[in-house]
Amino acid sequence: MTWRTSLPRPAAPLALLTGILVTGFLLATSAWAQSSADSSSVYDRRRPLDAPLRRPQSVAQSAPQPYPAAGQARPQPAMYPQPGRTLQPVLQQPARPLPAPARRPSGGDQASMSQGFGPQGFARQPSPGRANPAAPSRQPYRDPNVRPTFYPAPINNPPADAAKAIEAAASIPAQLIAAPGEHKLLPAVRWAKTGMAKLETIQDYSCTLHKRERINGSLTEQEAMFVKVRHEPFSVYVYFLTPAKMKGQEAIFVRGKNDGNILAHPPAGLKKRLVGTVSLKPDSMLAMSGNRYPMTELGLKRLTERLIEVGEHDSQFGECDVKVRAGAKINRRDCTCIEVVHPFPRREFLFHLAKIYVDSEHNLPTRYEAYEWPQEAGGAPVLTEEYTYTNLKLNNGFTDKDFDPNNPEYDFK
Repeated sequence: MTWRTSLPRPAAPLALLTGILVTGFLLATSAWAQSSADSSSVYDRRRPLDAPLRRPQSVAQSAPQPYPAAGQARPQPAMYPQPGRTLQPVLQQPARPLPAPARRPSGGDQASMSQGFGPQGFARQPSPGRANPAAPSRQPYRDPNVRPTFYPAPINNPPADAAKAIEAAASIPAQLIAAPGEHKLLPAVRWAKTGMAKLETIQDYSCTLHKRERINGSLTEQEAMFVKVRHEPFSVYVYFLTPAKMKGQEAIFVRGKNDGNILAHPPAGLKKRLVGTVSLKPDSMLAMSGNRYPMTELGLKRLTERLIEVGEHDSQFGECDVKVRAGAKINRRDCTCIEVVHPFPRREFLFHLAKIYVDSEHNLPTRYEAYEWPQEAGGAPVLTEEYTYTNLKLNNGFTDKDFDPNNPEYDFK
């Protein structure tokens, strides 16, 4: 038996032509129906500007959702398509209010229409790829709720907080900006040394010293005292103003006199009449009562020296963050605040947080705060000590009389 493949016989030419015509008619009808329902068809793109948008059939069959008016939030989709990938749900983005549409100028004439305003008075955006060379040059539309990821940005209306940050950075002294690869503390140390150089040119000063310290785990009351300081020979006079229980107490120290002791007397009252003026070693138990440092450590010069010593020591280690903030105020005077933070307690570090306020006019540290590490996780830093120098008056021409207990203006008996 011979195997033979049987082939179908060709259809008649008339039947074939009829099939082609019917198929073409059906395809044309389907394409026309689809284009009339698709809002992105060429017919819809050629509609007049004032004609309403035609919604897609799939949307029209659902509940009507009008477009949000000006000032309302624009709905955000729950997922976004990614080319070549399966749609994955993402976090819902926060809704942003839409900017109010720009109104056309008064008159509504043909001239305003030619400037880009539609018949209802709203500014219309030019269609993509369609340029009007006769239209005046305008800035591109920018959503005011969208903030650039960097600053400065090539825009005319930068965010207000970013502008303030740049302005504040410009007012920070250049010597406080660390060089690439330099320890963040070294610029502050160099600046402190310039303050020390100025202190060498100052003979004396008077001020009001505000002091608060933590002694044996307890924070003392705020103390205020009037102070006179002379650098050569180093001399200090102190008159307590507050608290009330210490008001009127005086103390004098002059290097090289009184056997290196402090002369002091308690406030006026029975105790003063019984005790009178006493001579104390600066580091004795009675002289150190209620104080973290002896009287010989008082003053701007010693404070600046300590800042340099601690800064040079801490700059040998990491785990140090330094922030500089211009425009701080101490007693209504402009200052630059330097914040030094050691995030973790180490035996090398004396504090967790320190704040140094440098007077912009005098270039001297007029306030110092130091804090210990929080006692519990997430707690606030614990204040260790703070000193503030106000009403600073330089080079008063003090003499030995200003540091003499026999001065009739004083109350040493």
